[in-house]
Amino acid sequence: MQVNFSFQAVFEKEKFNAVPFYSFSDSSFGCEPFCSDCCIMIDKRYTALEMSLLDNTICGISGYNPKEKWIKEKLSYPKTKAICGQLRLAKIDFVPSGSAFTYNREWSTFFDSESKVVCIGDIQLKPEMILVEFCNNMIAALMGDKLVSLWLLPTFRE
Repeated sequence: MQVNFSFQAVFEKEKFNAVPFYSFSDSSFGCEPFCSDCCIMIDKRYTALEMSLLDNTICGISGYNPKEKWIKEKLSYPKTKAICGQLRLAKIDFVPSGSAFTYNREWSTFFDSESKVVCIGDIQLKPEMILVEFCNNMIAALMGDKLVSLWLLPTFRE
């Protein structure tokens, strides 16, 4: 289901204590610990943001995203530009647990084999963007209330 989402960074709250990983054997992303009630699809390959329905907080990433489709790009993880906090949906109607929604199907995944940084979405960071580190090694780039990219520094597993 396609829904018009409004995202917001909440800096008064602590980031979610999850760590992203990428599994080569499954060609997929995941987070530990996994805590999700519904997911929001963010690319054309079934990659999703995981969300808690208790407070509409994004609490991780999951889903299929084959490394063979990643685009090689020089990237650096923008930690020094990010503020720790939470990434939330600003407004959402009642959502049953287990639901899945589509946010964007056009995003590509970029990867730097030297820095091990992954970016899903727009790799061009602009000064007017808000960057929030909402999980360990996961940064969301917001332009107003729109999510424009997701930056990851995952651990890689066989």
